[in-house]
Amino acid sequence: MQDNLFPTRLVIGWLAGVPVIAYLILRALGIHYPSEPIDFFGFLLLNSIAGICLGVSLGSVRKRHLMNSLPTSKTQGVFMGQVELKGAAFASEAGKMEARFSRKPCLCCRWMIEEEYRDEDETKWRKVKTQTDLVPFILRDETGTILIRPEGADLEFPGEPFIEYSGKRRHSEWRLMPGTQLYVLGPAKFNEETGSPEICADGHSPIFAITPSDEERTAQSEIHLAAFGLVAAWLCTSAIGVFIVNAALNGQNFGAGPFFRIFGVTGGIFGGLGLLTAIYEKYASLVALRNYALQGKSNLDVEFRRRSTLIPQLTAVVQGLREHTEALEPVLAALRSGMAGKLRQTAETYPELGTNENFRKLEEELERTETKISLAKNYFNDTATNLNTRLETIPDGWIGMLTGIRKLPLIEEEEDEAEYQTF
Repeated sequence: MQDNLFPTRLVIGWLAGVPVIAYLILRALGIHYPSEPIDFFGFLLLNSIAGICLGVSLGSVRKRHLMNSLPTSKTQGVFMGQVELKGAAFASEAGKMEARFSRKPCLCCRWMIEEEYRDEDETKWRKVKTQTDLVPFILRDETGTILIRPEGADLEFPGEPFIEYSGKRRHSEWRLMPGTQLYVLGPAKFNEETGSPEICADGHSPIFAITPSDEERTAQSEIHLAAFGLVAAWLCTSAIGVFIVNAALNGQNFGAGPFFRIFGVTGGIFGGLGLLTAIYEKYASLVALRNYALQGKSNLDVEFRRRSTLIPQLTAVVQGLREHTEALEPVLAALRSGMAGKLRQTAETYPELGTNENFRKLEEELERTETKISLAKNYFNDTATNLNTRLETIPDGWIGMLTGIRKLPLIEEEEDEAEYQTF
């Protein structure tokens, strides 16, 4: 999990604020706690564990909502920003590697060397060295491929490790093999050298994860981690309260009632905190969905502008063949319609166009642009559909109504640029 999903400021505020608040309350009540240094360190330890567990819980909730907010993109429909992809991993021309010990071809490899030692009558293993070897690889789906640079990613390896023994040393190896189905959640950026997008760490995106688990299993594990962190924070905070009350009672026996009330009060506080967090994160995910949809609309604007500049250039190339102007009238009509597929079919009947280098390059660029327009429409519609579905459920619909988040109309596949601009 990336640092900016973990609520660092909240945890720091908890670690610094809880001791100060507890001290002020105890001083106001005339209670001197802790009376012993060990009590003081115990208080700080429990408070630190509670704060960290609370941070882990909130970070997991944020990660799950981010996963639920993002629609799954196609490799050829990736633009800029946070994206979610699914596909099979294969070696790229950018780099190939062999596993450290088995020497089998792989895409990524994490290996560890351990050394055997005796602890009394028990045999144990001491870690000597561990390392993860990475090379760029491609992710392939039904639309094409995209380059993945795994440096900086939270990378999970499938299956059991390969293990071999050499004397008193044990070698373990985890491999990411070609053909492995992956779920990728990370930032996309444009590579100026290759002229295409790629997935790589950028230092400020909320998450970059590569896992062989599917989306549902990954999201479910985040919910389990969030629940565990919240319960652990509640128990540690309750334990702090028990120690303080025990010191306040000064050895007097009032039974278990005060201690049960502590667990009840802290349970109510953490339950309310969990409810408020869930409501806020649902609101934040709805806002994120709306922003992703607006990003998709912005991508459409960019591609429409690119197409509007390509068509006049193609028209100029065709009109430049003056001796064929009348014969090439169907080609000009196809250009005016802005349909790349129709243009290719029409142009195939005119060999002189096929031999014109400028026309061929511009035609290929127009086809790529049309493909991106189609994929950008799909991205917007998928995101808008996700948002609209969420707004039809409870409590998301109530939250949307109170905060002004409304449904978005979908873009019809046959809509041209003029109709789209009215949207």
